[in-house]
Amino acid sequence: MGGIDLDKLKSLILAEERYIRESATAYFFDGWIHDRDILGLALAACERYGYEKNYTVLDNAVQQPMDENAFNVIFAQLEKTEYARLASILSQMLLWAPLEIVRKHWDRLAECDNLTADTLSVLESRIEFADYTPRGLFDALKEFCWEVREEDLEDFDWDYAQIIVEALGETGGLDPELVLKALEPRSEKDWWTPVFAMELAGALRIAEAVPRIVDYLADRDDSLINSAIRALARIGDPRAATLIEEQFFAKGTIFQISAADALGAFKHPECERVILSLRADERMDATTAARLCDSLCRQFHPAALDWARDIRAHEQEKDLNEFEEDLLVICRLHGIEAPEAAAWHAEIEERDARFAEMMRQLRAGELPGLELPEDDEEYPDDEEYLDEDDWDDEDDRDKDEDFGHAPYPGAYEPVRPYRRPTPKVGRNEPCPCGSGKKYKKCCGRE
Repeated sequence: MGGIDLDKLKSLILAEERYIRESATAYFFDGWIHDRDILGLALAACERYGYEKNYTVLDNAVQQPMDENAFNVIFAQLEKTEYARLASILSQMLLWAPLEIVRKHWDRLAECDNLTADTLSVLESRIEFADYTPRGLFDALKEFCWEVREEDLEDFDWDYAQIIVEALGETGGLDPELVLKALEPRSEKDWWTPVFAMELAGALRIAEAVPRIVDYLADRDDSLINSAIRALARIGDPRAATLIEEQFFAKGTIFQISAADALGAFKHPECERVILSLRADERMDATTAARLCDSLCRQFHPAALDWARDIRAHEQEKDLNEFEEDLLVICRLHGIEAPEAAAWHAEIEERDARFAEMMRQLRAGELPGLELPEDDEEYPDDEEYLDEDDWDDEDDRDKDEDFGHAPYPGAYEPVRPYRRPTPKVGRNEPCPCGSGKKYKKCCGRE
């Protein structure tokens, strides 16, 4: 982790300003830093300022450690909320509740109208997977990967595979070589295998996987890049930052942008050193420099202040990177009195007001050609969705060669897909509204 006072940062989760609360919780979310205080503070912020004003705060705390008191608070709110998005976030939080709490309160969960059947089904799978061996869990994960097809991407959810990954992370005992083999480049048909292999390498903190994961930062597929960033942050090996530094100008623009994001997510002093070292390189262009500055802001490093001032003074990528929120957190954390603080705060308030008005117009149907997504979008039945005729013996043989061992009973039976009501958008992915900004700094703020 970087050199900041985590206790002071945690206190900012209760700050009056929305953006301060969101930036503070994002630090722990991006860096995969689990702390038993975070969820309680996030719920306290919701009670103080309103759940509807803290969607992002809750989303950032989804996988933080949960005790029974937090479970009861979340469940009580889920039972009474009328907001579909809040119900979705709270359901996702309960999805990661400790299994002993899930078992204890199973009847309550099953009777909750706001908890979807899919969420209950995933919870049932979590209970089932608790009895699997590490190899059995790995087999279940790769079976899922075989079933995924790119054209069906919107109908698959991460949750099913992710609970297997987390179960393996808790159990341990899996041969790292199996994960390293799964990280090897795949055919277009099987690009999901390295995606979940990286998630698994992160959960198991397999340091030997770092060089291969860094290579995926140059890939053109967002799912591979996002999994690589998460895995590197979770593994926590500072060699990742060193490898990024060595390859930064040799692998092209995609790698530079993805690597900059990785350096912001992974909280370690070596990442801060590499960012500052790259800044001084004369080969740096304005776009990449702005992305690196954003990453240094996400590290809450005080040097980001002057760098951001320089970028804003020259109007470099101003529309792409809005630094003010993190800069104000930096000032709070490090006791810095920035003369621009009041102006930054005003800019944020103005953006929030414009966003609120845009959402009001969307809900009122006042923006022709634009509409909010349906919360209850219907999906086809499993039988219509998975066509078993797509599979043949040759495909099955390819699967076994990829993983290097013989078939096992039930290996080729279709895995039931788990779906969320609406497609999930990553916090650092482009916002689907078309603004060109990251989702977390646009519609993800609602």
